[in-house]
Parts: sequence; structure tokens; C-alpha cells
Amino acid sequence: MASPCDTLDRFLDGALSSAGAKAFRLHLPACPGCQRRMSSALQLGGLAAAPDGGARQVRKIGERPR
Repeated sequence: MASPCDTLDRFLDGALSSAGAKAFRLHLPACPGCQRRMSSALQLGGLAAAPDGGARQVRKIGERPR
């Protein structure tokens, strides 16, 4: 049987069974490694979903928006 840490990607993809997802949810609060990996994955997913790819426009102080 796989360690709960090995199922993070499948959990995020929604590919775990309901029992597997429940087991991962119970595991997550006690595992700092999975918490870090999950946070990173969610941040990357958010950037990928951003319309501008997560890029920000940089303006000089006093410059007016176009």
C-alpha cells in the first residue's frame, strides 16, 4: 500500500477513491511535507489559471496606466 504522502498528486487531481481522499485529508494536518507540497501545487495551479499567466505589469512611480 502506498504512503499517504505518495498520493498527493492523485488527491489534487481528484483521482483517489473517496476512502483514499478521506485518508489523505486525515493525514494532511500532521504532515508538514505534504502541506508544503500542496501549497506549492495550488500556487502553481493558480498562476497557470491566471489570464496573464501570473505576470504583473511594473510601472514607474508616477507613471499613469495605459
